[in-house]
Amino acid sequence: MPSHVLPYVYMQKVDMLQSPPTSALKTDAESASQARKQRRTQASLKHRPSAADLSNLLAPDTSRPGSVRDSSPAKSPESEIQSPSKSTAAEPATPASDYSSIISDTVIAPPPIGSLVEDFFSDKVEAATREALLAFFDYVYAFLPVFHPSTFIRRVIAGNVNPLLIDIIKAIAAPYISSDTFRHIDAQQLIDNVKGRILFAIENPTIDVILAVYLLYITEMRHERATSFSALMSVSIGTIVKLGWHEIDLYKTKKARTWDEWVDAETKRRIFWCVIHGDFNRSFFQGRPAMIPESVMFVRSPCADSEWIDIEFPLSPLAKVDRRRSTSVDLQDSNTQPTDQTTVTGAISHSFGLLCELITVDNRIARFLYNAKASKIDPEEDLAERPFPAVDFLSPTPGSEHLVIAVSRNVEVISEYAEFRICDQKLQSLLDRVKSPESLRDAHSQFGSPEAMFGDADYAQRALRLRCLALGCNIYSAMIILHASNRRSFFTEFDRPPELLAGLDSLADPKEHALRQVFKAAFGGVWGQGLVADDVERESWEVCVRSAHSLAGLLRNNNDIPVGRYESSSFISMVIVTSILLRQIRQCKKALKDMDAADEPQGKWARELDQCIEDVKLLWDTVINCGPHLKMDAKAMMLKAMDIDEVTKAADELASLSL
Repeated sequence: MPSHVLPYVYMQKVDMLQSPPTSALKTDAESASQARKQRRTQASLKHRPSAADLSNLLAPDTSRPGSVRDSSPAKSPESEIQSPSKSTAAEPATPASDYSSIISDTVIAPPPIGSLVEDFFSDKVEAATREALLAFFDYVYAFLPVFHPSTFIRRVIAGNVNPLLIDIIKAIAAPYISSDTFRHIDAQQLIDNVKGRILFAIENPTIDVILAVYLLYITEMRHERATSFSALMSVSIGTIVKLGWHEIDLYKTKKARTWDEWVDAETKRRIFWCVIHGDFNRSFFQGRPAMIPESVMFVRSPCADSEWIDIEFPLSPLAKVDRRRSTSVDLQDSNTQPTDQTTVTGAISHSFGLLCELITVDNRIARFLYNAKASKIDPEEDLAERPFPAVDFLSPTPGSEHLVIAVSRNVEVISEYAEFRICDQKLQSLLDRVKSPESLRDAHSQFGSPEAMFGDADYAQRALRLRCLALGCNIYSAMIILHASNRRSFFTEFDRPPELLAGLDSLADPKEHALRQVFKAAFGGVWGQGLVADDVERESWEVCVRSAHSLAGLLRNNNDIPVGRYESSSFISMVIVTSILLRQIRQCKKALKDMDAADEPQGKWARELDQCIEDVKLLWDTVINCGPHLKMDAKAMMLKAMDIDEVTKAADELASLSL
């Protein structure tokens, strides 16, 4: 593999220990050899990677790097992200390339931690600000690790953070604080206040302002204000594209010369991927085009958490803070007197990298489903040669006067396209690489513990469990979205839209027609109807049902995780899964009704019915108890339209019978 294919800049910690004077002496031969090695390394770095080289920015999942950046004076069990008693606590940090050794060292020195934690818990920081930041680090940061912890805390102490960003963090943290302390905090007033100032601030788009816009988008999404969060997403993406953050790693392997330069570049990467996650999620779940095409994205995955999180502090606002192991006093007392330095290396966050890969696959699935439905995959004529405006190539729908695009397809279901199998294999590959969240359960890393610390091994384990749970939920729902579209009616809905054929009485059951309209409003017109369709191909329907049971099992096996800790999109995945199980319950009841009691398969259908009812009950309880930070009213009403109350009532009856 040639050196010019290396798009990554590796970040690795080295401890520069004082050496005896004799160790510094070198022979002339050794000096000449080292000089030749440096010249060869510099020559190899003159090659710039092409856009094609950078098109796949994720490294293979191999091993954890030998050392990580840590602010402790010497390597010890406490200074590593993994502790001896918790071998599974830390996620693997994926190296960018096996050829990282040819990249010359670039040493940068981070500022000392010193008394940073003590200052943060002192009067130098407003109590309400500190409380909000601690709640954010505790509940939200595992999914949005966008700002560098010690750098951000240092700026908060100095008063150098844009007030917009502080206010929106307070708004996001307010529901969690209210839930923990039973105090009312008017989050909506904070949100409205930020809204009134954000458009003026965006004229000077600093990192703080862009992050504030993105966090404001998160609050609007959680409150189901679709128009508002779509507008904010447009502002976020338009701004980062204008600033060139979408190609921060294009044609170069830029080395950080200072600590602040490295933090700024890594922060931009993290904000970019979080914004893209929101855009691709919206595109995927609602069946709409993404705002930024994948072809113009040249940003590597974020670095490993073990390098990014360089500070530990209590997560309780009432904690008594002692001087941490990383203070300047500890360094002065050290016999080795190391110099805390950072070298360019290559570890990426394994779970964050999988998330980047998943949202990219989701975007490709969304694009594939849209192109397949609109007959853009195998048309008889080149779409570029069609006249403009579009009405010039529309033709009447049979049986009506409505004009639609004339389509010509070579398949009957989407599984006949090769892209379908490719997407399915990519999702299965991702699922195989996600750690089992229950395997990371540990008695020492309980959620909500008053002794909980940010940045220690227990925190790393909790964060990894939450990310793996979210990844599992999203992958299972993506499998359902793909396979539920594998049906003949998938194309019929485009050729003869139900809303245009209402006069033809295409759906005899008014309740069924209303249900389809509800799902279309919630999930768009590309794939949403598959959740209420009866003609999904048998093989694909079995995949949907297995995925639904698997997601329910995932929640059941991790029932020690409080529902309020779940990632927001996981609840949308639960709604999708629940709709599949409700459909499966109808099929089970129909099969049992049509089957003779003496038939052998009856027991199989009965067991499947009981399992579906049990899983629906679990999923429904999770959705309606999603916590104070998330509004799920519209999604809950959608499931009520599918008679979920009858199912949960049956589940309660089954539970009482078993007792």
